[in-house]
Amino acid sequence: MPRFLQVPVRALLLVVALWMLLAVCTTASTDNRPRRRPTYDWMQRKLRPPPVISRAGVEELWFRQKLDHFDSTNNAIWSQLYYRNDRYYKSGNPVFLFIGGESEASSSWLSGGFMFTLARSYGALMLELEHRFYGSSRPTRDISTANLRYLNSTQALEDLAYFIQQQRLQNPELYAAKWVVFGGSYAGNLAAWARLRYPDIIDGAVASSAPVLAQANFPEYLEVVAGSMQTFDPNCVPVVDAAMKEFEELLQSDAGVSTINELFRLCSPLNVSREYDVAGLTSLVISRFSRAVQYNDVMVGINSTVHEYCVALRSASGDSPLQQLTNFLADDDTSCFDPDYEASNEEYLSTGWDGDGMRQWLWQTCTEFGYYQTTDSDNQPFGHWRTLPYYTDMCSFIFGSEYTAERVEEGVSNANLLYGGRSPNVTNVAFVNGGLDPWHALGVLEDINESSPAIVIEYESHCSDLYAPSLLDIPQLTAAHNRIEQLVAQWIS
Repeated sequence: MPRFLQVPVRALLLVVALWMLLAVCTTASTDNRPRRRPTYDWMQRKLRPPPVISRAGVEELWFRQKLDHFDSTNNAIWSQLYYRNDRYYKSGNPVFLFIGGESEASSSWLSGGFMFTLARSYGALMLELEHRFYGSSRPTRDISTANLRYLNSTQALEDLAYFIQQQRLQNPELYAAKWVVFGGSYAGNLAAWARLRYPDIIDGAVASSAPVLAQANFPEYLEVVAGSMQTFDPNCVPVVDAAMKEFEELLQSDAGVSTINELFRLCSPLNVSREYDVAGLTSLVISRFSRAVQYNDVMVGINSTVHEYCVALRSASGDSPLQQLTNFLADDDTSCFDPDYEASNEEYLSTGWDGDGMRQWLWQTCTEFGYYQTTDSDNQPFGHWRTLPYYTDMCSFIFGSEYTAERVEEGVSNANLLYGGRSPNVTNVAFVNGGLDPWHALGVLEDINESSPAIVIEYESHCSDLYAPSLLDIPQLTAAHNRIEQLVAQWIS
């Protein structure tokens, strides 16, 4: 080659090589498919609003609430959303108050559901108070960590008490009325604790699916999930167990990890050394089944009950259990799954009010309740990757390095000391749990006393008693509704 051509050709080859390298790197790191990531939604299952029977009489109103009930020098106030329905109310009759939990309030609870059914029967005034920091009830400019110090169960309970006191002062006939509070899940806790702390203004409480025992490490949740799956389909758990064992074997080799990448339709190759990423991948499996078990909903045209999920799993195509499982999990052919731990948590760093309430609820789990559904048990089929540090490190990542595992345990201990865990010293509370509901493992399952019984509904799941009676109800649910109505009648008599 002539000397004058050597430099340009070498330069051209270098440019081509660099271009090809850039193309490879871009292809490897860019995936235009919609990304799905692990979420913590299994800790915040929002209650499905009940079917509306009648919206007549429902009003949306606002209440001037104190920001800090425990600092007399803080005069800040904010507007708290509440709903009122006096359609069936007769003067001198009771007041039924539905307590909002870790999501936006829904006026449907004053337009349908079991409390609505009872209110029509007893001519009760219906109220619903939204929980501070959720929905439209926004006490602070944003939800920065500094402002979240005003979000806790004790402030929420004081909100309830102050709201009731002001309602009684503004309307004298409500002062002498009997007050019964209703709540489900975390709000079920609040219902029981409201009666515990304010027996002078609250005459009774229906605490539905209330996990009153705070607990950081909560492996019992997945034990109940597995047991409920086994109840409906004895062949379901073995398929999941075999699939997850196959998953573990594939993790041991590069070729196996490549198979995992393909089967789970990952956006980028799985890095096995990142344990929390692997845990996030197993959460894709766990959340699908825990969702089915927790609600066991009957929804037309959708695999939503535990039995339907299990049938769909066993009917899925595949030459191995893991292929069956991943084909069952595949929602569509266009999205990919990204188990990146940091990327999954980054969305909860936003301090604006445009989120879905998950940052607020994670704060409450990190500072009061735990409730972390780990795989630290051999009595479940989902492997053992989702450990307690997977969650407690999330607290540090989102809220700051001072929110350690030790701080989580301290908050849990304080909550149990304050409220009594599974043995609260309380009267006139119906503790209602579904036998299939994973949360019942932290609930009251034995009578506290004659006026505070434990009502366990066999073959029912989370908060099923809060919905209006139906001709399709199983006998156990009908019996529970009858028992709750008897108790409410006693409290308001």
